[in-house]
Amino acid sequence: MINSSENYQRAFEFLRDYVPNNQPPSLPHALGELKQLSELYLSDRMLEELSPAISAFQKLERLSLSGNQLRQLPETIGKLSRLNHLYLDNNKLTSLPSSIGSLSRLKSLTLLDNSLESLPEEMGDLAELELLSLSQNALSALPNEIGGLSKLSQLYLHNNRLVALPETIGRMHSFSTLELNDNKLERLPQSIENLSSLSSLSLIGNQFRSVPEVLLQLEKLAYLSMDISCITASTVLPRSVSHLCLSLDTDNIDQALRCLEKFAGVRSLALKTHNMETLPPAIGLLKNMPNLEELDLSFNKLKKVPPEIGEITQLKRLHLNDNQLTEAPSEILNLKQLKEINLYSNNIPEEQQRKLCDQLDAELGIILFD
Repeated sequence: MINSSENYQRAFEFLRDYVPNNQPPSLPHALGELKQLSELYLSDRMLEELSPAISAFQKLERLSLSGNQLRQLPETIGKLSRLNHLYLDNNKLTSLPSSIGSLSRLKSLTLLDNSLESLPEEMGDLAELELLSLSQNALSALPNEIGGLSKLSQLYLHNNRLVALPETIGRMHSFSTLELNDNKLERLPQSIENLSSLSSLSLIGNQFRSVPEVLLQLEKLAYLSMDISCITASTVLPRSVSHLCLSLDTDNIDQALRCLEKFAGVRSLALKTHNMETLPPAIGLLKNMPNLEELDLSFNKLKKVPPEIGEITQLKRLHLNDNQLTEAPSEILNLKQLKEINLYSNNIPEEQQRKLCDQLDAELGIILFD
């Protein structure tokens, strides 16, 4: 079998031992079959550089180099004309070669957790690219040419230094997911309104003072994440938003929670805290959101849930997993429509877990504990 772990090791040894003077790269006769490799996984090999001889693997369709120490890529990477998927997460890349634009068949490119400060203009030539992950880098801007990625449907830019997006982003009509959390954005370009397929948008941790009005033009936007400080009495959400995620980053959480009751179309609400160990009693006001079926309070630092949570009687799904709860809130017994509750990864004694299970409605479909 060509794509075997043994051949991955042989390919690794060849690249490691390759002598650059032997240009153009050629494989020894004993390794000739490696030319047929369609997949090559060299993740977590402590590689500090990638040999230009990588171009010898002309039939590669999938190449994984994640979890290494790479600071740059050789220009010869652009000769892998059949490459569909390139994984470069968790390296130390500060730039990309211009030849990256020659990967005309590339469908996914992941560069999570590197040190990229800019992207080459040639990135816009990746006409077949569908997924691009650039989260956790040091990007302050995107090239205008990125608008050429006409088939891109998922773009992840979490935790960079972006202060603006280019207007050309509005040309990317295949967009379904745009993740921009934890940047320095104050506004969105007007061309965002042209992203007719955009269904998921994440904006938490930026410098928005309100929900951008341009979002009202997005008829398919179903998932929106924002800082709760952007929610005011005058806030209007796109009618299509059914899943709302809010980061509780303000001291005036009570007032913001009072504003939520007018969002009648929201069926799922996620609240994310930073260092909060409990939520204010105003959480009970969510009872005024008639279509709210799901409340997600997972992955916080909650040690206690206020009793007012028992007032949100329309809930069908409640997620309290991955907190620091030491007791199960008895008020959830008032949630007669509840079909699913997740209390996994807390500090609730087993005896209390069993008692709660006995007390909850027998029709409750899923109960998750440790």
